[in-house]
Amino acid sequence: MTIHELKILPEYYDAVRFGDKRFEIRKNDRDFHSGDILRLKEWDGEKYTGEELDALVRYVYYGIDEFGLAEGYCILSIDTMMHVVPKREKEGHWIVLEFCANEGIYCSECHMKIFDRTTKPKEKLSKYCPHCGSRNDQFFRDGKVVFR
Repeated sequence: MTIHELKILPEYYDAVRFGDKRFEIRKNDRDFHSGDILRLKEWDGEKYTGEELDALVRYVYYGIDEFGLAEGYCILSIDTMMHVVPKREKEGHWIVLEFCANEGIYCSECHMKIFDRTTKPKEKLSKYCPHCGSRNDQFFRDGKVVFR
């Protein structure tokens, strides 16, 4: 497994981050293989923005002219990993909904559901929202989710 650090423009970064884009077309000058990690660093054309994420390479399609991909290029099938470094440390808080059909813990920044009551209190979970990257410390003690 190799970690490849790559530049990515903001519009493509966001599409990968939110799961809309699950591939990268790249010049195969790094000998990509399935199992490699792409560390995608957002690049605005002049400088790095400070935002980055890791993606696991699941499959590599190597360029064959007869299928329209130029020689020396490849298509990488990727899955984002939940490690996201936000541009700025967003501070949020968890919102708890109880006694309703949608009960669970939600992020105050993006309003996405993060945990539900089936989450075991002893599970080691991140303090960061996997959707928007905001840091939410409530309900955590020693790296474990703690419900009231």
